[in-house]
Amino acid sequence: MSDEHEPDTDFVHVFDASTQPLGDVAKSRLEAEGIPVIAKELGQMYPVGAIQLWVPADREAEARALFEDLGAGDLEVDQD
Repeated sequence: MSDEHEPDTDFVHVFDASTQPLGDVAKSRLEAEGIPVIAKELGQMYPVGAIQLWVPADREAEARALFEDLGAGDLEVDQD
């Protein structure tokens, strides 16, 4: 899903990234798992500010589980 759509009642806020690079990594992780995501920049003039990530409400638990793994350092990196 593209970034130009505004979150609505079908989407829930699941993650706050304090920087653009962290937001990009988190967004890419969701997309890699096939979870549609909307990234909403929070009023910054330059692409270094905070970002909120929103996912469909029916994928919220899956998205939050990914971020728990990320915080715990449990994500595997495919070296192939």
